[in-house]
Amino acid sequence: MVQAGTEAVVLSKDSGIAVICLNRPKVHNVVDDAMMAGLESSLAQIDADRSIRFVIVTGAV
Repeated sequence: MVQAGTEAVVLSKDSGIAVICLNRPKVHNVVDDAMMAGLESSLAQIDADRSIRFVIVTGAV
C-alpha cells in the first residue's frame, strides 16, 4: 500500500484501487483552498498511474 497527500487529503493506493480521504473531520470536511489543492494533486497522481482502475472518495469522521 502506498500513502501520500497533505494533511487535508490522504491518498492511498493498493492493488489497483485508490482511496482519497478528506481529512478535516472537525470542520465536517469542508473544502477549502488547501483541500482543493490536495484533491487536485491526488487526482493528478491517480491519472498518471495506469494501474489504478477504481477510485473511492471518502471523508474522515
